Amino acid sequence: MRGTLRRLWFVFAILAASTAVGSVSSSSGATPSTSATLTATGSGAVTYTPDNATLGFGASAQKTTAAGSIAADATAMNAIIDALKKAGARNVATQGVSLSIRYNKDASAIVGFEASNSVQGTVAVADVGSVIDAAVGAGATNINGPTFSTTADVESLYRTALRKAVVQARERAQVLADAAGVRLVRIVSIDPSPNYATSTATPTAAGPASTPVLPPTQQVTASVTLVFSVA
Repeated sequence: MRGTLRRLWFVFAILAASTAVGSVSSSSGATPSTSATLTATGSGAVTYTPDNATLGFGASAQKTTAAGSIAADATAMNAIIDALKKAGARNVATQGVSLSIRYNKDASAIVGFEASNSVQGTVAVADVGSVIDAAVGAGATNINGPTFSTTADVESLYRTALRKAVVQARERAQVLADAAGVRLVRIVSIDPSPNYATSTATPTAAGPASTPVLPPTQQVTASVTLVFSVA
């Protein structure tokens, strides 16, 4: 009986040792998985010339009474507005109206009032100079602008710039992969940046008979970062 028990314990011991060795071998033989990536950036731009400009014009009048100042300024502004519309200005709208007290040199007494009024309008870039001349000829004493804009579809321009950015990023990634001796497998991440516009000093000539206004070219730019898995 005792001999039988000894043989059973011996078999159990061998089985336990074998299991332990198998477990260690399995653990030590495992190879952790790794994933290599390559990152490249690209940018693209689309250039266009603005075709619209927004301008502001104003005038003021000084009289001894508030009512007299407002009335005189209204007369001047009506003439300016009519001149702007005849010269081709669109969306003419009031920017602001103000009335202030005028004092003597030591601010001890009121000597009158000053009324001010201003309007803005949008014109074709080609007409900016002639519109300025018309407004000043009608009595405008203040000019603000121009602020240039375009009637083009800026979102479409941005998408074109974005495509250029992706093409450049892919080309750069391929150069890096070739130099490193790896192969591009697939794109695992795409990170585009927001669009924005910048001005460059590339003016077009204005007509000699009007106030010279030289619109700059504009750019819609885009950039993107691509992450590739490589093998």
